[in-house]
Amino acid sequence: MLNAILPADRRMYNRTPCDLHADVDDYEDTYSGQIRNLGKGGAYIEMMMNTEPEIGREVIMTIPFKTRANYLIIKARVAWTAKDGIGVTFLKEQSQ
Repeated sequence: MLNAILPADRRMYNRTPCDLHADVDDYEDTYSGQIRNLGKGGAYIEMMMNTEPEIGREVIMTIPFKTRANYLIIKARVAWTAKDGIGVTFLKEQSQ
């Protein structure tokens, strides 16, 4: 559901709490973490890391399915970083 963008919260979409494993690859390093909230536009991924991807950097998130041998791959951009994780905005693929 689309929300009004308030100064205190710039998100356009609601987030749902969750606990999903994800690997985040920034094309130089791969980080392992837990998705703590997820919405149509992005996610917060809790990660313990010595260095984090820089803001604005494109990353690839890989999320394994618990009940199948498949996984979901999502392109995203780092929106913000903190000592315990990152916030990402999902990127839309352009049709060719």
